Amino acid sequence: MIRPGIKKLFRLAFHRREDAERDVREEMRLHETSPNNPFVLGGVALVLLAVAVAASLVPAFLARRVDSMEALRAD
Repeated sequence: MIRPGIKKLFRLAFHRREDAERDVREEMRLHETSPNNPFVLGGVALVLLAVAVAASLVPAFLARRVDSMEALRAD
């Protein structure tokens, strides 16, 4: 894992830009899946939406248990 990183550093340091860009393009592919695949983009959008909803609902459910007058007096 360290060797490919060192290789890229040397390529960038010695201005072998084509090689470095090729390495970056190869790393961006995930199991031969195109980044423009609509199923991948839709799946990522759904996962992000689910995380956003969970991040909103968890504090709301926790706040529901607290007495509002108690919370106001504490401030």
